[in-house]
Amino acid sequence: MPNKKYSLGDLLMWAALGVILLWAVLKSLGIIKSPVWQEMVPVFGAVYVMGRIAQVVSDTKKDVGVVKGRVQKMAVGLTRIETKFERIESGCKLFSKNRA
Repeated sequence: MPNKKYSLGDLLMWAALGVILLWAVLKSLGIIKSPVWQEMVPVFGAVYVMGRIAQVVSDTKKDVGVVKGRVQKMAVGLTRIETKFERIESGCKLFSKNRA
């Protein structure tokens, strides 16, 4: 399996998810008693994570578009090769159906 390199944004996203999950568990157990402005921190973290996910989806969409373009160019190239091969095949006695 190839080594996957994670970007700083990916690591921050996972850290933010971990902090939000930990905060939610501790808050529901009554261990964390915080003022309202501190309670908004996980919301901001969630917004960051959602933005990061949207960015990854957008980048993936662009990459798929590039791959589609390359596949179309390859299809055109293969069609040209087929055409050239058919011309060679029709002019060569070795490949002709009516060999003498």
